[in-house]
Amino acid sequence: MAGRRMNGEGGLYQRADGRWFGAVVLGYDESGRPRRKTVSARTKEEARRKLRELHRALDEGQALVTKEETVAQLLERWDRDVLSMRVRPLARTPLDPRNVQRDFQTICTRAGIGKWHPHELRHSAASLMLAAGVPIQVVSDVLGHSSIRMTADVYGHILQPQREEAAAALARVLFG
Repeated sequence: MAGRRMNGEGGLYQRADGRWFGAVVLGYDESGRPRRKTVSARTKEEARRKLRELHRALDEGQALVTKEETVAQLLERWDRDVLSMRVRPLARTPLDPRNVQRDFQTICTRAGIGKWHPHELRHSAASLMLAAGVPIQVVSDVLGHSSIRMTADVYGHILQPQREEAAAALARVLFG
């Protein structure tokens, strides 16, 4: 397909004078207009490299300076656009599930444990609680299930060793 751009090249273009430019959106001003940081280079590859460096700096939470900003404006924008996206107090609006999943997968990949979905944490927590002997009623309540039956249906296989222990205990009581 001609005309398609590679990932990270969304803002990469060549001017009439031959120089390559790239842009990264840093956030939005009070009127909703995007605030951009631009890079320029003589070659497309150099511009692409600079653009990747900008993306990496943003992902690491660095505050990037634009030409028209004062230090106070930079810090205010960094607090609004970078910190508020990484640390969200409970009083804020709900997180976008797609962003949570993407960020979570990035963290898992960087940690070297592969790609996980956040919902797998829920299953892992329930399985570990049940394996540790936490009563199924408590696990059901923690998970927010409408009934214990729902928890038992999903995690019943984990309860098998406890069933075997209960049968052995009953046999000891009955048969000595």
